[in-house]
Amino acid sequence: MHSHARRAWEREKKIASRIMQNNGKFKRMIFKRKGLSRWYSRLFSMLCFLVIASLASTSCTSSANKDHKALSENSEKASKHALSNQALQKIMNELNDLFFEQIPTELELDRLRSRYALRIAENTTQSLSTIEEMLQLEKKFELSQAESQRFRELTKQLQSQAQALERVAMAGQTEAISPALGHLIGICNTCHQEFHQIYSE
Repeated sequence: MHSHARRAWEREKKIASRIMQNNGKFKRMIFKRKGLSRWYSRLFSMLCFLVIASLASTSCTSSANKDHKALSENSEKASKHALSNQALQKIMNELNDLFFEQIPTELELDRLRSRYALRIAENTTQSLSTIEEMLQLEKKFELSQAESQRFRELTKQLQSQAQALERVAMAGQTEAISPALGHLIGICNTCHQEFHQIYSE
């Protein structure tokens, strides 16, 4: 391996080693921010994989050509090495941007959660008026007594769950929104499955 290629390879090895050594430190920093850790972790893992793959490609190229002395082969090797360096530099730039990216503070995250809860509350309030319209559907279709009773039962469950979702959203209880919303969707799906003839009209 030529001295220039060897020096470049040693430099890349040091860069990769420094990235892996900073892995723990980087993860500890971003895991302090709730809601962002999974995204950053996946991105960091992907970037580290690309770095390692890039270095492996450089290594394989260098090893495969180390016994060849022809000028054309040396030029091809240099070209591949240059492309590898470009890919590695791009990855390093992305990592650098990620390290210095501003992470939202807890106060900013609280504001985001509050806005999210407010939107949920607004949409739920609108859905309550839609539930009232659903009750009018019963009059348009010839339902048996049992079907009518079941339809009203599900409608009342839907209305009750919508009101519960509205309360937790208005109170800003973001952790309770997801379970409440899941129950609401479950009731909706049950109603659609049992009264498909109404919704298919």
